[in-house]
Amino acid sequence: MLMVLGSLLTSIAFFFVSAKAHGRQLRLEREFEGHYSVQFRGGNHPWVTALWRAERWRFWCLLAACEIVFLLFALRHAFSWNLLVVSMGWIPSFAFSVTGALSLWRLMMAIRGRMKSAASQTQALRPDWAVSAILTSAMWWTLVLICVFIVGVLAKIQR
Repeated sequence: MLMVLGSLLTSIAFFFVSAKAHGRQLRLEREFEGHYSVQFRGGNHPWVTALWRAERWRFWCLLAACEIVFLLFALRHAFSWNLLVVSMGWIPSFAFSVTGALSLWRLMMAIRGRMKSAASQTQALRPDWAVSAILTSAMWWTLVLICVFIVGVLAKIQR
């Protein structure tokens, strides 16, 4: 019972940390393009609306595909019910982590493109923004990796 509770708490932490890292990456991507404030109920720049729409498609398609694959795998193998219930929460966390990592990659490519472009020299990165973005993203992604490690260890123990 204690192991199930530990798995549940770690799964909840994994969900919140991966959701935070994902949301932070989208915010950095948006800020990099010059959109520093948004309205969550609409009325945003078309670029922001397009980013969010594409991200919803990426997230929900990945989530649905992973849930189906996981359920088929769980039905084929003799999973314990405790592990099955707890691990169903890992799929959204995984989807947040993957789509957040894709956002990080897009941001790095955009930064790289801006640094290479001679025409963008007038739009240089603000050093304070860049340092803050890098350090805090590294912190959140480190927490995601720690949660993944702990969840993996607990899942292996419960097998």
